[in-house]
Amino acid sequence: MVNGLLFGMEYIQLMLADIIKKDKSMDYGKIYFQTIRAQIFEIGEYHNDFRIGRWNYISQDGKIGGGSYNKEGWKLGKWIELDEGFNDDKKVTYHGEYNINGMKVGRWDIMYCKYNEKEYKQIGGGSYDQEGNQKKIGKWVELDEEFCCDSEYVKQITYNGQYNMNGMKVGRWDIMYCRKWEMKYTYIGGGSYDLEGNQKKIGKWVELDEEFCCDSDFVKKIIYNGQYNMNGMKVGRWDTMYCENEEYQQSGGGSYDLEGNQQKIGKWVELDEEFNYWKQVTYIGEYNMNNMKVGRWDTMHCENEEYQQILFKYSGGGSYDQEGNQKKIGKWVELFEGFFCYAKVIYNGEYNMDGMKVGKWDIMYCKREEQEYKQIIFKYLYSGGGSYDQEGNQKKIGKWIELNERFYYSSESHFNQIIYIGEYNNNGQKAGIWVEIDIYFNNKIGEKRYDD
Repeated sequence: MVNGLLFGMEYIQLMLADIIKKDKSMDYGKIYFQTIRAQIFEIGEYHNDFRIGRWNYISQDGKIGGGSYNKEGWKLGKWIELDEGFNDDKKVTYHGEYNINGMKVGRWDIMYCKYNEKEYKQIGGGSYDQEGNQKKIGKWVELDEEFCCDSEYVKQITYNGQYNMNGMKVGRWDIMYCRKWEMKYTYIGGGSYDLEGNQKKIGKWVELDEEFCCDSDFVKKIIYNGQYNMNGMKVGRWDTMYCENEEYQQSGGGSYDLEGNQQKIGKWVELDEEFNYWKQVTYIGEYNMNNMKVGRWDTMHCENEEYQQILFKYSGGGSYDQEGNQKKIGKWVELFEGFFCYAKVIYNGEYNMDGMKVGKWDIMYCKREEQEYKQIIFKYLYSGGGSYDQEGNQKKIGKWIELNERFYYSSESHFNQIIYIGEYNNNGQKAGIWVEIDIYFNNKIGEKRYDD
C-alpha cells in the first residue's frame, strides 16, 4: 500500500492511479485500486476504511461490472459481479440486486462470454427470497465450480433443478453439458434429492467425475451410474462409464454394501486417478466386507482399444495381505508416477510383510510401439533402479538409476529421456556425485555433488 493505492502491475496501475487521482477529490477519502485477475481492476473509493459510492470492474475492454455501496459499506441496488475465478477462460458475471441490508434479493442472472468472444449471454440463474435471508428459492440453473472454456480445457457444465423455501435442493436435478463450439446444452446425468429438504440424494443417479471435461483428451470423460438409499448413501452396483468416440462404455465399477455404510465390497474394477485417453489404466481386485483391499490386484493398461495386463516376468500388480490391513506384500509391478502411453515405465520389486519396500527394485521401460518391458541400461554398465534396505525402513541404499519425473518419448522431436546415476548412503540420502545422463543421445549433460 503506497499513498492509499494497492497495485501489482506497476506501470499500468500507476497510470490508472494517476488518472483516478485527477478525477477524484483527495479531500474525501482514499482511492482504492486492486488487481483481481491479470488486467482486471476493481476501482472505487474508501471513506473511514469502508467502500462507498460507485465501484467498477475494469478490464482492457473497458467496464465489465460493478455497483454501489452505501455509507455503511454495504452493497446496494443493482450489481454486476464477477465470478471468483473470472479470467479470459471463465468470463462469468452475476446480475442482480442487493437490498438496503446488503443481501441478495429477487432475480439473479448468470451471464457468460465464450472464449475469444465479446458478447455476454444468459446461461443460468434463479431467485433469492425477498425477505433478505439470501436463500435460493424455486428453479435455478447453476454453473459447475470449475466451469470454463479455453483452447485446451472445456468444462461447460450446468446443474438444473429446484430449491425449496428453505434454500435446500429438492426433487429432480439434471446435469447438462455443452461442447466447445456448440450453443445447445445436452443432458448427461443427474438424479433426485429427497422432498423433505434434507438435501439427500435418493434413488438412481448419474454423476460426473470431478475432473469431467467435454472436449479435452487429457482429462476424464467419466460418469458413475448407480443407486442411493433413502439416507443418501451409495448402495449396490455402481458402474463406471468412459466416453471415447462419442460413445459411453462400461470401463469399471463394483458394489457397495446394502446396509448403507457406503463400503466397497467384493470385486471391483477401478480407474486410475489420472485416467484419460492417454492413460487408460485400471486396477482389478477384491475388497473385503470392511472396505479393505485384499489378495491379488492386477494392473491393466489399454492400448489400441484392448486392455492387457502389464507384464514383465510377473503380472502387473501384486497382492495385499488377507488380514485386511491393506498392506502390499510380496512381488509387485507398479507404475511410474508419470506413466502414460509415451512413458510406459514400471517398477518391479518386493514388499515385506509390513508393507515396506525391500531389496532390489528394477525400473523397466517399454517404447510406445512395443509391448515388451525392458530394464533401462546405460552403456551396458548400470541397470535402471536400485536397492532398499532389508530392515524395512524403505531407505534407498547404494547405487541407483532414477528417471526424470517427466521422462517420456513421443517422437524424435518430442522427448525427455533424462536419467540420474548416483549413490545413496546408509541413511537413505544422496551422497557423492550424481550424474545427469540423456540416454537418447547416450551422453552426460551434467552432475551434482551431495554431501557424504
